[in-house]
Amino acid sequence: MKNITITVIYEAQALNRDEKLGGNILSIKKLTRGKETLSFIGKPALRHYLFSALQRAYPSDWCPAPVTGQGEVVQFDILQADILTYAELDAFGYMYTIGEQASITRRAPVGITKALSFSPYQGDMAFYANHDLVNRGIKNGLSVTPNPYNKEEHCSFYKASFTIDTQILGQDVWIVSGVSFQNGTLTLTLSGGNKKVSRKK
Repeated sequence: MKNITITVIYEAQALNRDEKLGGNILSIKKLTRGKETLSFIGKPALRHYLFSALQRAYPSDWCPAPVTGQGEVVQFDILQADILTYAELDAFGYMYTIGEQASITRRAPVGITKALSFSPYQGDMAFYANHDLVNRGIKNGLSVTPNPYNKEEHCSFYKASFTIDTQILGQDVWIVSGVSFQNGTLTLTLSGGNKKVSRKK
């Protein structure tokens, strides 16, 4: 067996917001198909929801992998983590930049599509304001007023697919120019860069 694919159809309201429109209008993510405007939930949001659910269900097996702020890019720190110690890296892959040109990349064994709505978005919008907090403030003697805002709303059935490549899951390949193992520490000299990955076993 190479791939396992699961397609899920579920009812939901707009769960993935986009940039604001006009400063106080919270918009949903939308795309056009033919003459219809459909709302969708992006792959990064679905990945976040899936990982959060796995964390809650299996907290000891799905710990968040460490990240590093190397340069100006926040990325997984594979100098401190790998697919054996963090299931997140095994399932969702990573890219680690070594220098300006070199990087270590692992394609995600778990593929995720957008969740696309079945019904078109008809321009529904709702009006909201923070009345509860304002009332609390007034009772405490504060001179405050509501902060009104609008939200685009869409309730629909959504379809998303998840694919697991079983030939990649649990396996990783690094191209190295040197390997040494001393005093319980494995050191890999990475090809295409001067960085060394040292891990104590």
